[in-house]
Amino acid sequence: MVGVPWYSDNPNYASLLGSGITLDNGGGANVVAQFVSGFKNGIVLKGSMTDGKANGSQYNKVQFGYLYQNAVGILLTTDDTGTNWVNENTITGGRIAGETGLLAVKGAQQTDPYNGNKFYNIGFEGLVNGIDTSFFKFNYIISPRFEQVQNGINFRGGWSSDNTIVATALKESVFVSGTGTDYRTAPRTVFFGKLLTNPGQVTSGEYSFADQDGRFISVNMAPSSTVNTESKSRVLSLTDLLHKP
Repeated sequence: MVGVPWYSDNPNYASLLGSGITLDNGGGANVVAQFVSGFKNGIVLKGSMTDGKANGSQYNKVQFGYLYQNAVGILLTTDDTGTNWVNENTITGGRIAGETGLLAVKGAQQTDPYNGNKFYNIGFEGLVNGIDTSFFKFNYIISPRFEQVQNGINFRGGWSSDNTIVATALKESVFVSGTGTDYRTAPRTVFFGKLLTNPGQVTSGEYSFADQDGRFISVNMAPSSTVNTESKSRVLSLTDLLHKP
């Protein structure tokens, strides 16, 4: 599926219009897309008012192969006229290359943060922004890949807290806070996997969780002697804790 049929090393993303696929108040749909390119938004999940009542998109399954040179690969959004929602959807990749990979934008009257959504096996490769979310809580991001991404994961503010990420390994530098502070994230973000220092790639933790300031507290079985000087996280040695009387 192609909107504007052009390819460039420097696309003009601001000129793109429309969306390749939109699920507006979708429920229980199964969508498979191999290739979507040249749109303002590649795939949209949206909640909109229906007959004066709030509505939303939920329990949809979306699978894609490649979202290429769209301004936004995947957009979660609600219209501004009601307390609509986008919850409990499953999205499986697939690679995204373009300007922004995953974007979640709060509707003006939305009261329920985007929650319960699962994102599996998505490769964020060749992007300005990998994940950029507002009003996004209690979601799961499983086995993501980040390569040639300027800003990896930006969970903006307290209303994008309590998300869980599972990956083999990620660098601390993948995380950028909503205030622009590198190596930090939203409160109570949980990461299962090796958290690596940048650029040394020393393991700071095998399990990490963010405090109220968005700084990771990383649990490490046997930390390297240099990890405390290289890591932006607070490192807890599990070996030391186990051997305390």
